[in-house]
Amino acid sequence: MSDRVREWLPRQAVEGEAVRSKVREAVATWARRWFGARPVAVTSFVTLAGPPPPDIDGDWRRHADLVAVKHSRVANSRLLERALDLSLEGLVLSEIDRRVIAALAQRVIEDLAATLKAALDVGTAALPDPLGPFGCALIGIAEGRDQLLTVAIPLEALVRLRKAELAPASRSANPLAGVSEALQPTTVVLEASLGKVKLSLAELQGLSPGDIVVLDRVIEDGGEISLIESDVVFARATLSGSPNGHLALTVQAHSN
Repeated sequence: MSDRVREWLPRQAVEGEAVRSKVREAVATWARRWFGARPVAVTSFVTLAGPPPPDIDGDWRRHADLVAVKHSRVANSRLLERALDLSLEGLVLSEIDRRVIAALAQRVIEDLAATLKAALDVGTAALPDPLGPFGCALIGIAEGRDQLLTVAIPLEALVRLRKAELAPASRSANPLAGVSEALQPTTVVLEASLGKVKLSLAELQGLSPGDIVVLDRVIEDGGEISLIESDVVFARATLSGSPNGHLALTVQAHSN
């Protein structure tokens, strides 16, 4: 089974409660670390077959080689106000203050990405860009009605999570038989052809009991054995009797 998400992958495979609960728990752990008892949580979980729709309010940036987070001035301000437990509105900030605040916002978001990566346990293999054509899960994080962050996780990461949760495939202790061995019990029907003759319809209508029809093969040639309704002859045989009175064939040679 490939990690690559394909069109036939059932959407519920990455939308089910097993995946949602992992994401919710990771976000809850991160939220407790930065916001204490504030009710910051996952409020939406939507899977997309392609990249997230373009949004003029903010831009997407990748973090931890896994997720992409939509950054905007409004979202970053809300995030920091919850983390610092104060309102930034009306504050006169110096350039150094702004740099410190921006660095803190970056640290909070990077910690979210690292927490999600650890929870999903995606391994070391590279993942596709969550903003690329292979699809993503779009996660909304909010406090009440205030949207704080939108996170995109590549669907392939969720596929790896589901694969890791599956029990190992059971394998038979007996190896698979070869094709010829596996086909040996198969029953087939044979037919024998003693020869052919061409007759006109008039000659056919004129046949009566006792007439002799001469075939295109002499007795010494025997008959041809093939699978029923098949023109492929695989053996030649001569006519012989059997103890119960039935016609019998003695195989003389296999055809190439």
